[in-house]
Amino acid sequence: MHGRSFYLFFYVKVPSKELTIHILERLLKSEASRLHWIKLLADSKITASPVLYELLREFFKNWLNRKEKEEKKFSYDEQPFHSRAIELISSPTFQNAKLYHSDFMEILDERERELWLNNKKWTSDQIKITYDCGDTKSDLWEKMLRKMNNIPPMEELNENNIESASKKLCQNLDYCLDCQLWLKRENPMRKQLLDFFNK
Repeated sequence: MHGRSFYLFFYVKVPSKELTIHILERLLKSEASRLHWIKLLADSKITASPVLYELLREFFKNWLNRKEKEEKKFSYDEQPFHSRAIELISSPTFQNAKLYHSDFMEILDERERELWLNNKKWTSDQIKITYDCGDTKSDLWEKMLRKMNNIPPMEELNENNIESASKKLCQNLDYCLDCQLWLKRENPMRKQLLDFFNK
């Protein structure tokens, strides 16, 4: 059944729990089909059903919060956590799925380190998405940017802290090397990174 057909099916009749689970599992298997799943999250007519809402919420949390070792278990496409978060935050439709925003932020709080700029799993395409979202004016997007921003503070060098400052300088150099892709591509964090690198 095509993704759009899945989506329309919820308007024709309320499917059984077993069938609903099967449909949601199918919708979550690829990025293309997840476009229809995100529409379900944002649709007040769908979420008005307590049974459907609870199932959608359960699948939402399980999909977003799953560990990479669980990819094969759920038959989802391989996708690290930060990529799943970017997929949602870059969706205008998900911006309207208000019922799921608190769960989204709760999971981001728990796995904040995986969003950091020096996470070596970031790709150029994912960084480009953050640039494309640059004009997005939403609390959700601003909160996620704050989670991503782990640029370390600079320590002023003086005669009393030469040893600690030198050690910090080496750590900061390692940080910059880990963030090379962010320095090369236009993105919301690039200016701050360049300022940090040039200090």
